[in-house]
Amino acid sequence: MKTHRWILPVMLGLLGSGPARAADAQVASLRDMSLADMLEIDIGTGTNKFVRQAPAVAYLITGEDISRLGARNLLEVLQSVPGFYLYNVRAEVNEPVADMRGGFSERGGQVLFMLDGRPLRLQDGVTMPEILRLPVNLVERIEVVRGPISALYGADALTGAVNIITKKHPNEAGLGAGSLGQRSAWAGKSGSFGVLDWSVNTSYARTREELPTRVIHPPQQLAFTQAFERDYRDLTVRLALGDWSAVLWALDYEKHETGDVRNPRPMVVGDSLHRHAQLNYQTEIDANSQFKASYLHTEHSGASIALLRMNIPTDGSNAEVHDGVEASYTRQLLQAHRLRASAGSVREQRDQGLSAPNPRYDPRFTHFLMLQDEFAFAPNWELTAGMRVDRYSDVGSVRNPRAGLVWNASERLTTKLLWGQAFRPPVVGDSTAVVAPPPLPGQPPPPPPPVPSTPAVLNTLPERMQNTELAFDFRPTENVRAALNIYRYSGHDLFVAGGGQPPGGRDGHGGELELSWLATPIFRVEASASMARVSDSATGLQVAFTPTRSAKLGLDWSVPHGWAANLRWEAYWDRSRGGARDARPALDTLSLVNGTLRRDLSTSTTFVFAVHNLLNQRSYVPILNQGYSDDIQVAARSLMVQFEKHF
Repeated sequence: MKTHRWILPVMLGLLGSGPARAADAQVASLRDMSLADMLEIDIGTGTNKFVRQAPAVAYLITGEDISRLGARNLLEVLQSVPGFYLYNVRAEVNEPVADMRGGFSERGGQVLFMLDGRPLRLQDGVTMPEILRLPVNLVERIEVVRGPISALYGADALTGAVNIITKKHPNEAGLGAGSLGQRSAWAGKSGSFGVLDWSVNTSYARTREELPTRVIHPPQQLAFTQAFERDYRDLTVRLALGDWSAVLWALDYEKHETGDVRNPRPMVVGDSLHRHAQLNYQTEIDANSQFKASYLHTEHSGASIALLRMNIPTDGSNAEVHDGVEASYTRQLLQAHRLRASAGSVREQRDQGLSAPNPRYDPRFTHFLMLQDEFAFAPNWELTAGMRVDRYSDVGSVRNPRAGLVWNASERLTTKLLWGQAFRPPVVGDSTAVVAPPPLPGQPPPPPPPVPSTPAVLNTLPERMQNTELAFDFRPTENVRAALNIYRYSGHDLFVAGGGQPPGGRDGHGGELELSWLATPIFRVEASASMARVSDSATGLQVAFTPTRSAKLGLDWSVPHGWAANLRWEAYWDRSRGGARDARPALDTLSLVNGTLRRDLSTSTTFVFAVHNLLNQRSYVPILNQGYSDDIQVAARSLMVQFEKHF
């Protein structure tokens, strides 16, 4: 991405609101920052901060990056992030899981996902897997933090956080179609009625994949084809009037999983509905102070027949309601400190559709307080330190401190030393009981498990993670950027993958090496390599499924007459199994190549042609629950075309 000199005066003006000594250190470095670097993010501190200066290992994916990738959804965008590995399957319901640095479980990745700053949490499953199917045509940028950040955002950010920022002033529409039943459409429009500003975004995406699947029950092996149909529809409405704003977001996600006559699994049908409503008030109290208050109401309901395969009586539905209020205050103090405080309260209610009986869990109340200080104590040095305390009505209090030291060693080199803790509370109804695997074909099903008469949180220990990290950002020239991140972490009482195993611990260390090189005005190279050594704390054995090594390479060409091309390669090595409990054969190397060709037909119309799995690689990805010993082949080569119109 070219250096944008014309933005420099604007950015220098923005620095006037920051600490004076920190501003002096940033002025020199601005000359060599790319557009992505100069965009401010708030995911690292909750206050605006340039990417390079954020006290976190921050990674920014711009809308331009998303367009180059030709990605259909959020899952495909995140696959380009160093240190990210995304499973296409999750237990028996075939939903994706984000694995950041070896942190994941059957209930989802240990990554907090946010949509425009709103956390996407579910008591039932902790994370919301449907968000990884989010179409990205109306996404402005994606902010990623690798490493624990619960001190800022609370629960679930054990190994990192992802904030999806959608376009606030869209004026575009598009259509797409391709093989594997791909259909997509999106549109966005913004405007104003007098002093009222408004915008509307809507997206639709449909896919149908027929994936070869292998089931291994030694000495018997089965092979069949499963069909996965997914429909994703969402709508966002924004209103802004002076200091007040409101956001309404609705998602309807349907999934059908079927198979041929050899499929030993019954059909799975899922339908998830999500509704978010948020009201915000934000104002400047004086030249150095800001205040923001918000109220967030979320609803989730879903229906599935997946529990039938475990012989659990169910009417197939469950529901959650979350209500929360939060207020934050930020003040510049003594020209060297920027203080931020926030407090809030959340009420969560979960129902589970078991027919006999139909439990209604007691609501969970959470109160939190967060304090943070950004202290520019010397030229070129800034220390960010903070603490967040969350008090849960059912599991007590959890404290999460963090500290980040940023040193601008020179105009070319920035060094960061980071330490932090993270957590997530037990899911309501958690049990440490091991779930038995399904019966072999032809065998009678096991008796149904007993249903507790008084559902409760059976595991009262929150999952915890502690991380230490050293990061370097080096810009030897304006066209070259290199970054190195080295980390070590330990986790305790984690719900890990493996068929309902009791909570355990993990110890991990590794690093990511990133390189960006603008070789010529029309050719760019993006490369990264990652290493993760993650072991079980009790046994010392390598955890299952997480690749020990991975590499990613992206090549971009921008040629005259509106043509642009992108070629991407990613590979994952040493994906181990779950030890003696998992009798499936070893996983081979997973290597994929994707490509995108773009053509600007006019100043407002663009044609995109994308190929996924260009070489038709036939690797397998595992289902995490070892009780369901399926491996599903990655989707075959697929083609997609789409047209974009801006107005």
